[in-house]
Amino acid sequence: PDPSDNSGVTVTVVSASADLSIVKSGPATVAAGGTVSYDLVVTNDGPSEAVDVTVVDTLPTGVVFGSASGAGWVCANAGDVSVTCDLPSLASGASSTIAVQVSAPGQAASLLNSAEVSASTPDPDLSDNDSSAATDVAGVADLSLVKSGPAEVGAGEALTWTLQVSNAGPDSAVQGVWYYYEKS
Repeated sequence: PDPSDNSGVTVTVVSASADLSIVKSGPATVAAGGTVSYDLVVTNDGPSEAVDVTVVDTLPTGVVFGSASGAGWVCANAGDVSVTCDLPSLASGASSTIAVQVSAPGQAASLLNSAEVSASTPDPDLSDNDSSAATDVAGVADLSLVKSGPAEVGAGEALTWTLQVSNAGPDSAVQGVWYYYEKS
C-alpha cells in the first residue's frame, strides 16, 4: 500500500590504495675517494595509482653528494646529508628508478645508505617501504721505496744498503711484505 519505502540507498566510499615498495642497490666495495652509484627502484603494486610519491635517501656520513636523477623525478639534496626526490604519480604496476651518485670518503669506512618511499595515496603494506645498501670503502695507501748504498765496495768489505719506505696515504699501510733479491 505504501511504495515510498520499497527501495533503499547505501553510499560506500572506495578509497584509493597503492602498495609501494623500494629496493636500493649499490656496489659491495669501492676504493677510497671513488664514486659510489646507487639505484633506487620504486614499484607500485597497486591497485590504485600512487599520487605525490616521495623518496628520501639518507646519505651515509662522510660521503659527498654528486647527483640524483630519474625520469620524471625532481630531486634536491640537503648538503651531504640527504636527497629528496618527488614524482607526481606512479601508475599501478609501474616501476621507476632513481640514480644517486656520491663520492666515497678518502679513507677506509663502511657505508650504509638507506632510502624510504611514501605517497599521499594510502599504502596497505609499509613493510617494504624502506631499503638499504652496504658498501665497504677500501683503504688506499700510496707506498714508495728508495734503496741507497755505496756505488763501490772493496772485495771482502761489508756492504750496507738503506731502504726507506714512505706512505703518502691517505690510509695507513697494513701488513707489508718485504722481498729481497740480489741482482748480479
